[in-house]
Amino acid sequence: MCFVSPSRLYILYKDGSLSAYSPTEGFSHRRVIDGKIDHILPGTEEGQLLLAAETGEIHVFDESSGVRSVCDFHEPLSAVRIRKDGAVYGAGRSSRSVQVFAVDGSVGKTGPVPESPNCMVVLDDAQLWVGTDQGLYQWKENAWKRYSTEDGMGSNHVKSIVSDGKDQIYIATSRGIEGINVSNSDVSKSNLFFPGESFLSGVRTEGPDLVYYFGGVRGVAAISADTPSEVLSWAAPAREDNPVKRTGFSFWRILLLVGICLVGLLAGWLFLPKMKRKAVRAIPAAKVPDASGIVKDVMDSSPTVVPPTREEVFEVVDKLKRADAPEFSLKVWNMIEESYTDQEFSVASVASRLLLTRVHVNRKLQAELGVSPSALIKARRMSAAMELMQCGGLTLPQIAEQTGFSSASYLSSSFKEYYGVSPSEVMHAS
Repeated sequence: MCFVSPSRLYILYKDGSLSAYSPTEGFSHRRVIDGKIDHILPGTEEGQLLLAAETGEIHVFDESSGVRSVCDFHEPLSAVRIRKDGAVYGAGRSSRSVQVFAVDGSVGKTGPVPESPNCMVVLDDAQLWVGTDQGLYQWKENAWKRYSTEDGMGSNHVKSIVSDGKDQIYIATSRGIEGINVSNSDVSKSNLFFPGESFLSGVRTEGPDLVYYFGGVRGVAAISADTPSEVLSWAAPAREDNPVKRTGFSFWRILLLVGICLVGLLAGWLFLPKMKRKAVRAIPAAKVPDASGIVKDVMDSSPTVVPPTREEVFEVVDKLKRADAPEFSLKVWNMIEESYTDQEFSVASVASRLLLTRVHVNRKLQAELGVSPSALIKARRMSAAMELMQCGGLTLPQIAEQTGFSSASYLSSSFKEYYGVSPSEVMHAS
């Protein structure tokens, strides 16, 4: 993690040590806290750094007075922000609530965000916005209100939020950058920049002429008050001096490789010992008697895998919630917790994030827990749907949207098959 002050470059390491560089003094190294650091951001005064330890304790560091503890959230934080007046906001990773420590010593706390927060912004008037992988939420009237546009669509896959501190915020998402003017009474109008591009982070420059920079998968984009710039690619494409010639070369190279493969297959078949080929053909199917004594062919002698019951799956879920499981399984479960409300989230999504195949993820989870990742996703969505039905106040389409189901009818049929009762029975009973 790096931070640039007006006179120094700070390089912060996760083990709690810090390197500082200035053109006049060169490099200096020191340990600032004992323990690992999760977040770093500028303090309220020039040259100050705000450090968030993995335990949830917040420290302020500057060259003159060293390090001092400010407050303690008592849990790891997924996002930290500091307001101009010095109030510190932290989004808890496990509680999903946002706490605020004011300069006068008072402490405030919101209710839990519907999904795990991964970014946050606090405006000058204390307006609080939180982004998750499933949407954008505002703390308003003692409840979290999900942002949606005039057509009812909400922003998904929010990775970063940047603001001017007043009424303009920009959201970096996997589908573009969305600009929202929060001074609008219903906050339903937005501008979409760079549609189709995936962005992961965002920062802004200081000064009267604000420029917002966003890091994306394909490059860096900038948005100013005038007009958004083009995305600057990380790397320029290779130059094609003679595309026709290169295409022809590729064609003949592929043809040559195919020919080599065919020759290899033919040679292997010709020189394979005849006895071995006969032996391969002569292997009979295994014969076993069934319960009636009639002998039948058994082509696959591997044992039949009986899927776990719903109760067994929920027992595994309880273990995962207690973190009583191997590291790989906990990593998969955290992804499910963060993303189960997204209709597009699936086992393929988990495999893609872990850079593994779906088969590998399934085998690993079966070996560690005895259940498949798809069973865990379904269990999480079903339990969330049950909770919302029992709480009341929502229609079935709203519950379907908040639990990752594509429609109310699909939720209804899946719910009845899973629990043996219809959603209407549960909702009427509550």
